[in-house]
Amino acid sequence: DWSSDVCSSDLCIKCGSDKYIVKTVFLPEKEPGIKLELGRYYFKTCVECGFTEVYSAKVIDTNEEYNPEY
Repeated sequence: DWSSDVCSSDLCIKCGSDKYIVKTVFLPEKEPGIKLELGRYYFKTCVECGFTEVYSAKVIDTNEEYNPEY
């Protein structure tokens, strides 16, 4: 599980629930100059309270390749 590499617990830091949804999102990122690229991020949303954590794929993918199961 990629989230265990990033955070110390798989529990929501707001309500303590262990139920969450992970979605991959591509957002524009501005590099110095006029270059614009799309960066990949993982949004981890708690099912119980809606609290959302955002993780950059650049950091996570260096440790482990994320393969979501749908």
